[in-house]
Amino acid sequence: MQLVIDEIGPGAATPLQAVRLLAVYLSGGAGGKESAIRKLNELLADDAVGSNPILRLVAGTVLMHERDYAGALKHTNSGFPYLEGHVEPYMRQLSVSDVVTGPLQAFNGIEKVGHIVHVLRTTGHNGFPVVDEPPFSDSPVLFGLVLRAHLLVLLRKKDFIPNCSASALDASKQFLPHDFAKPGSGKHDRIEEIQFSAEELEMFVDLHPFTNTSPYTVVETMSLAKAHVLFREVGLRHLLVLPKSSKRAPVVGILTRHDFMPEHILGLHPFLFKTRWKKVRLASQHSPTSSSDAR
Repeated sequence: MQLVIDEIGPGAATPLQAVRLLAVYLSGGAGGKESAIRKLNELLADDAVGSNPILRLVAGTVLMHERDYAGALKHTNSGFPYLEGHVEPYMRQLSVSDVVTGPLQAFNGIEKVGHIVHVLRTTGHNGFPVVDEPPFSDSPVLFGLVLRAHLLVLLRKKDFIPNCSASALDASKQFLPHDFAKPGSGKHDRIEEIQFSAEELEMFVDLHPFTNTSPYTVVETMSLAKAHVLFREVGLRHLLVLPKSSKRAPVVGILTRHDFMPEHILGLHPFLFKTRWKKVRLASQHSPTSSSDAR
């Protein structure tokens, strides 16, 4: 540890400085740890270097040692929205429908290959509602949720059917459980890597056997604060939004982590930003510290 500390000078690049601070933290006593944490916080607050992935990884490691698990997760998931444990007060003023943005991308239970390929190539969504429509149901009805990863497995397998009719064979028998295992650190499937002939793009795939038929759902009138609690406590990635009226489409939106982020919500409803900071100022004015300063 001491060799690392001695060899890396204060003028070194940010990743090397981060490694040096980790060595200081791990080898030092209470004073060394406090010094390392203070310097890490200074670097993280610097707009020029604060987003450096090595710096954030080191910060996450240090915070894990400090048992600050929320802080560690926030830094090590840089670039990935981190959902805070508390509900922002302004969320109680909104319903789920206030943050749903479109257009919604959904698939039919038996969908054309070309349409699936187009949607996957033009969006980055990881989950899609599956809707059955006549003649497969009396009226449009939500069947469930299918994941992008599972769609890629189906497309790579190319177990297609020639026309838009209920498949005679049980398509799920053509696959093994490990075909849909969650990818580890290896290479993930990408739609750009799968080639299709013009004939294949005109064929169909039965999504029913590969769809989660019991996804979590909320009605569009639910409080956004309540939806936030459900989303975080259950550890969801997708939350389908259903209409209040049965006369509308069976699903009107899909919430992901992004939709609960303050920057997204305040971007849609900027008036809440003023309300948010007004409350902060009022609270600070009535705090004991502020009162003593005034005296």
